[in-house]
Amino acid sequence: MNCTPSSRQTLAIVLKRDLAYSQRRIFQRGIGTAVGVLLGSCLLLWSLPQWNSVVVIGLLGALRPIFKNRSYAIYAMLMTPLMLMMFSTGSPVTAHLLEYRLLDTMIGCVLAYVLGFYIWKNASQVN
Repeated sequence: MNCTPSSRQTLAIVLKRDLAYSQRRIFQRGIGTAVGVLLGSCLLLWSLPQWNSVVVIGLLGALRPIFKNRSYAIYAMLMTPLMLMMFSTGSPVTAHLLEYRLLDTMIGCVLAYVLGFYIWKNASQVN
């Protein structure tokens, strides 16, 4: 399995020393990204004029810090379309880009779960 940069970012973001917290965060990241991809797929339906895209990016960017500590699932949900819109400026958001983002995040979540659950749980039993 190839670990892409986005998978590594997910792994680094969700994997924490507290196993229960990490598991909750992994689940929230996966669900938030999946919902964010669904919202991002709306971008495929509507081709927003450039000025409207700037407004949407601004709104998503403004909401992001509000939810970062309140609800990680909502934070991930907001970040997905934000990143899609920012990285695809000047070109349309494609279904391939949405699939790539979802798959990459899910790979990162699986890796974080395996590393966090199996490796750290076993390490804590040794001590």
